[in-house]
Amino acid sequence: MEAKAPLPDEVAVQPAQHVEAAEDGGDHALKQAANAIIEGDTALAIFTRYEAIKFFWWPVLLCMVSTVACMNDGFQNQIPGNLISNQGFINQFGTVYADDGSKALAPSWISTWGAMMPLGQVPGSLFAGWVNDKVGRRGGMYAFTVAYIVGTVLEMTTKIPGQWAAAKFFFGLGQGLTATTMPVYISEIAPPQLRGTMLCMYGFFLGIGQLTGAVVLYVINNQRPLEWRLAIYTEWAFHGLWISLGLLWLPESPWYYARKQNDDKALKSLGTIYKFVADWDSHRELRVMKSELHRQAQQAASHENDSSIMDLFRGPDRLRTFGSALAVSTQMLSGCIVIFTYTSYFIRQAGIGSLSRLL
Repeated sequence: MEAKAPLPDEVAVQPAQHVEAAEDGGDHALKQAANAIIEGDTALAIFTRYEAIKFFWWPVLLCMVSTVACMNDGFQNQIPGNLISNQGFINQFGTVYADDGSKALAPSWISTWGAMMPLGQVPGSLFAGWVNDKVGRRGGMYAFTVAYIVGTVLEMTTKIPGQWAAAKFFFGLGQGLTATTMPVYISEIAPPQLRGTMLCMYGFFLGIGQLTGAVVLYVINNQRPLEWRLAIYTEWAFHGLWISLGLLWLPESPWYYARKQNDDKALKSLGTIYKFVADWDSHRELRVMKSELHRQAQQAASHENDSSIMDLFRGPDRLRTFGSALAVSTQMLSGCIVIFTYTSYFIRQAGIGSLSRLL
């Protein structure tokens, strides 16, 4: 079994300072760290970013593994949207004819397919909160995995445009669930010093998945342009990668169990996440988590009668709400979603080569 990483002996006596490594090493630094900081603080708070990576490398690795779901998200988003530029796909679903007699995709179906994925994202995002509260973060992971697999099966078996639209809806449902579930999971298991970095990795691996999808389509369009279902079959590679590396063995978030007042499972989850840290005190960390949850409950109760969702549109919060929504709304209103989704199709219609479509 892999040895646990020993932590430095000497610790700072102030919460704002960080742990200084002693020359002789030792196995009891984390207990000393817990005693050196305020009882209500997490034992992770006193470490620098470098020290957090060094001593808490296992939670960091768990966060990285969870981003495989983000790669799956990006891949699923890229493949269905850009397949419409494939000649085999056009031959299968084309319902109108161009001036030269060749089949073409009906604009009505193109717009319908483009609308189905955002349409699925809305209930996926709204439903994800309920799933995560009721059955945990892993329950959310299972939910979006099932949605992606249903979408893939529909794509593999479809012969009509309507079934392809249904597949797009399920992919949107999965994307909404993923975009809500995984950032919450990552933020709850990542060390505080690295939380922002780990959350940024979501977008990074999302882009990796999209790039992989573009490369797959480029190869298929050049090698076997009429066998468009090969692109769909490659989706199973990402399903298998996510299920084998992430879904089957990622631990549940201890925060979920703490909110459910299931101390035994919360301690087990903390033990799994920090199992390679010598002298890790899961009981102390759980006390800190429960103290924070109690503080949140008190704060929510004190504002129960004087706050509502309408506060987002009053006073200073009104400007914040407007600023937050403006950028994304402007993109949607300008038609960027159509360009982003069907770039390959538009470039193909313009007669530009396949390499340019990949770029």
